Amino acid sequence: MFRKELVSDKLDQLQLAVDRLKSSLVVPTDPGDVGTPTEVIIQQLQQIENQIDQVVNLIELEDD
Repeated sequence: MFRKELVSDKLDQLQLAVDRLKSSLVVPTDPGDVGTPTEVIIQQLQQIENQIDQVVNLIELEDD
């Protein structure tokens, strides 16, 4: 049961990270507009990827 709570908590954190990324993205619509720098997007996506890996590890531990 403890691991299930950990997975649930990690999924909640993951959802928050995705929501933050979506809300912080700036997409240029007019010439001269500045969008969110690619480096920032990549960094946030890598953090999300790490969180996904943590969830997968917890699930795999449950299967053992």
